Formats: sequence, C-alpha cells, structure tokens
Amino acid sequence: MTKNSGVRRVEPAGYEARWIWPPVHISNRCRVTVSAARPSPHAAPDDLPPLSDSVVERCSDNSTLPTVILTLPPEAAGAYVLVWAMIQVDTETFYSAPLELGQIPAGA
Repeated sequence: MTKNSGVRRVEPAGYEARWIWPPVHISNRCRVTVSAARPSPHAAPDDLPPLSDSVVERCSDNSTLPTVILTLPPEAAGAYVLVWAMIQVDTETFYSAPLELGQIPAGA
C-alpha cells in the first residue's frame, strides 16, 4: 500500500477507498471487493466470497487516484478492502495480484 492508497471512514456507514491506477496501457478498469476472507498473494476476485463487489472505470477527471465510496453492512466489520487491475487481452480478462487497501475496523 502506498501513502495515496487506503481506506478511511467518511460517514457512519461509509468508507472511502483510494488507490493509484496502473499505467493506462495496462488497465482502465479495476475491481474493488470487500471480503471477510483475506486473499492469498495470487488470488482472483472470484476466489473470495464478497460482501461488496464493483468494477470501477478510469475517467478523464480522475486518472491517477480513483476514489470509491463504499456503503457497507454491519457484518463488514473486520473485512478486507481489496482492488485488482483488470487486464483485457482480446476477449479474456485477467487480474493483477490483489492490492489490500485496508481493513474495516471491528465494531464499525
């Protein structure tokens, strides 16, 4: 995790997830998943049972630091917030290694 990535509380049930995009020639989409399970170093998003799962597209006004607001249920306390770059090659989608942005505090 870099100083520009992480998870922070922004409202009673909301968290802001931030990370740095991979270079534009690598990926224009990322997948953000919240899961109670901690992934292995080479896990794909479909390997984990998600509490929340979304695809984020790169947009021109936010090309380097995407920000996603996550509204999570109480059972997300202790869950991990993870992001994968989605790499498109022809019709196949591949995923980078997971980047762990942080953990939702217990009792959140």
